[in-house]
Amino acid sequence: MEHPVTHNIRAMAELDRRVLNEQTAIDRLTGKVARAAGSMTFIVLHAVWFAGWIGLNATRSTFDRFPFSLLNLIVALEAVFLTSVVLLTQNHMTSVAERRARRQVRLRTKAALGEAVRRSRQT
Repeated sequence: MEHPVTHNIRAMAELDRRVLNEQTAIDRLTGKVARAAGSMTFIVLHAVWFAGWIGLNATRSTFDRFPFSLLNLIVALEAVFLTSVVLLTQNHMTSVAERRARRQVRLRTKAALGEAVRRSRQT
């Protein structure tokens, strides 16, 4: 008979494999976008983009004059989509955490029952 700890580790690894295999294309896409948006590269690229946009429109080509209404529109739209992506990613992560917690409760209950049976047989 397999040791309860080994059984629990195998069960959790199986749950993790199942979660990865059951991910939809949207789950994978939102995960990638959320990881990219949460990176330092993303922040630096946006800082360069904003500085370039403002610098270009403040000096030479003025296709978006101060107060940079087009830039504000683009940033607002990006914020809406990124917020939605983050929420989708968080929902997926919450679902995975809930499944893991339910699995852990079942495994712990099973282990506790097994231990109780072993102790009752010893007496």
